[in-house]
Amino acid sequence: MTFERGAIILRPGVVNRPAIVTAGRLRLFVQDGDGRQATVSYVGPGDAVGVAHHFDRDIQLTVQALSEAQLLHFDGAVLDDLMGRDPRVAHAVAALLADRIAACTLQMRYQVFGSARLRLASHLLTLAEPDASGRLVARIGQQELADAVGSVREHVARVLRQFRRLGMVATTRNSVVILDPPALQAEAALE
Repeated sequence: MTFERGAIILRPGVVNRPAIVTAGRLRLFVQDGDGRQATVSYVGPGDAVGVAHHFDRDIQLTVQALSEAQLLHFDGAVLDDLMGRDPRVAHAVAALLADRIAACTLQMRYQVFGSARLRLASHLLTLAEPDASGRLVARIGQQELADAVGSVREHVARVLRQFRRLGMVATTRNSVVILDPPALQAEAALE
């Protein structure tokens, strides 16, 4: 199944089928009652989504396409059957969920103990992919970055200006080019 950029793929409280991402990049995020968001993790080709939702559909986690994305959905009942018959499948699912918990725990540390500047640097590095010329580019706008780091667009714009002045990034309307990855990595370091 193909999803457009920005589409909500999985949401809390709804029966969601597990899937494997075959193309594109997705973000997993939490949202409060006022609409504020914070990204928990990013996934891409080869990653599974919706497995935790299969076991507990009320998990307060939403999955959104950051780019056009393709997912291969599978029946949760088949997963249950395979887990019951083959301990290797059950182990693989447990390992997948443990990896997701580890990623969420790391992101929680960033949200709780890190500044918006640190979170922004971390998200930019995570989202950046090489373009045709080899430059690292995060294809994301300021509002999307603000949503990702749990901040407001004005603060993200201010921090990006600081990063530009320091020669770490260059910005366009909907992307950020990382000019100095080591300097940005230093900004993203959580003590």
